[in-house]
Amino acid sequence: MKTVNAREIARSLRVFTAERAPIGVTLGLALGLCAGPWAMAGGDGAALLRSVAVVFLVLVVLRIADDVRSLDHDRIASPERSLPAGRISMRPLVAGASVLFAAALLLSVPRASLALGLLALYYAGYYALGQQIPVVVRPVLVNAVFLTIPACVGLVGGDVRWRGVVMLGLFFWLSAVGHDYAHAVHAAGEGAAGVETCSRALGPRRAAGIGLACYAGGCAAGLLAVRGAPALGGGDWPLLFLVGLTALFAHVAYLQVRLIAHPSRARARRLYVSGFACFAVPSLLLGLDRLLGR
Repeated sequence: MKTVNAREIARSLRVFTAERAPIGVTLGLALGLCAGPWAMAGGDGAALLRSVAVVFLVLVVLRIADDVRSLDHDRIASPERSLPAGRISMRPLVAGASVLFAAALLLSVPRASLALGLLALYYAGYYALGQQIPVVVRPVLVNAVFLTIPACVGLVGGDVRWRGVVMLGLFFWLSAVGHDYAHAVHAAGEGAAGVETCSRALGPRRAAGIGLACYAGGCAAGLLAVRGAPALGGGDWPLLFLVGLTALFAHVAYLQVRLIAHPSRARARRLYVSGFACFAVPSLLLGLDRLLGR
């Protein structure tokens, strides 16, 4: 069996991340996701940096796992990508993912390691089932990582406030699920032949409507999470979080309503960045609320 050397691993990771998980974007997303839970947990600066590093590594590993598992699908739907096109090989990429996950485990020691291990087992089971999982429930299951991020951040920081952990987890998870349903929308003639999608299975308007409902539920969970949080001074609402969430949800809801009215792949793509911003930016602003003592 051919061995994989460090140079191949590094090259595969470099090419893959540049295309599928740009470091700046993924690091920014990790910071946004960690800032809110960190503010709720009352951790210090070192805890925030460790949390961001762990979440960044986990997000990259899960992106690799998802692309490896959906390789046959991507050969039809996205043949231009480096992995399905053969510009990078699977074995060094998988080896690189293992190295990154080992680094995440090391950074999570001692309190969050068990949670990270359980998360790895969950995704191993999810990807082992593969095509047996109906396409319409995959967005619900594949985004489970977002449910766990607030708990992991709290564990790394040494303090877990479970009400905030649960509600912030729901905020992240429901928003990510809504993002996946909406982003998959396409008009009847736009889907790749032979590729099953949520839009095709549910109908594009229904898929977009489910996306909007998930975003609304996620935002409600976010508001419940932060109201009167003691680490934020115990006031009714953290101001920056509230303003950011209101503005971004209004923007995303506007895009979703237009998508429901006239489903198309082009309109769905406009939700890609805005959809992530709807939960990552308010979480980042929650961290700023704490730093500013609001």
